[in-house]
Amino acid sequence: MLDQGDAAGVLAVDDRAHFVPARSGHHHLRVFLAALASLTPAGSTSIAEALRRAATIVKRRGLIVIISDLYDDEAAIGQIRRLSRMGHDVIVMHTLSREELTLDVGGAAEFVDLESERRLLVQPVSVRESYVAAVTRWLTDLEQQLRRDGVDYVRLIAGEPLEPALRRFLVGRRGTV
Repeated sequence: MLDQGDAAGVLAVDDRAHFVPARSGHHHLRVFLAALASLTPAGSTSIAEALRRAATIVKRRGLIVIISDLYDDEAAIGQIRRLSRMGHDVIVMHTLSREELTLDVGGAAEFVDLESERRLLVQPVSVRESYVAAVTRWLTDLEQQLRRDGVDYVRLIAGEPLEPALRRFLVGRRGTV
């Protein structure tokens, strides 16, 4: 960033927005990194609402990196598309856990939606096959839809090293930069 003179900013949204406007320079890099380091997950604002706010705040075209589980995907996809159509270069880093992909959680389990606190008691072995098929369809459709809209997509699995996934993405992107 510094070598190219690029500006960087942060917009993180929970129950309120945490915004550091995009700027360049050594001092701003410290401000930018401190803002990133201070973020902790909190609140229940949807990613779609956060992206709607981003579209109104970020006026200059630039690179927008979205890091989310995309569980409120229908509304979020519309906002991601909006950012892309505004001329931003959009990258979605989709975060998931291995258990979300496989439903390999052992015996009977109670699942709690962290946003709504809704609870569901499940015997994973009885629904695993249909669950995995549904998740696979959702992920395939989501990735295809984003790519059709000109949005780059990277799937990141919690607990796995970031470097190989990011390296594959950046090497693949090198031809388009």
